[in-house]
Amino acid sequence: MKINTTALIRSSIVTIWYLVAVTIDGEIYKPLKDFFVSVARHHWTGKSVFAVGVFAVLYLALSRMKESNNPENGIRALMINTVLGGLFIFGFFIWHFLAA
Repeated sequence: MKINTTALIRSSIVTIWYLVAVTIDGEIYKPLKDFFVSVARHHWTGKSVFAVGVFAVLYLALSRMKESNNPENGIRALMINTVLGGLFIFGFFIWHFLAA
């Protein structure tokens, strides 16, 4: 089986934003954080279990798509989304700390 880098990149980007969303939502809505704890004894582990599922399902769904001739653009987009996702989480926790 040949690995489809385009599907990997797109699945990774969606998974990043899934993690950003559930991290912020879990801090705002305690039952969500408690749900992740019930899944895997710690909210980070629970989020990670679901993130692996999101990534796997998306990759399998997208793996039949046409491979890009220029993966550099996708890799650049993945790096940008990684940094932006980290900044969103960091910014939220700064705001959360200052608002308390």
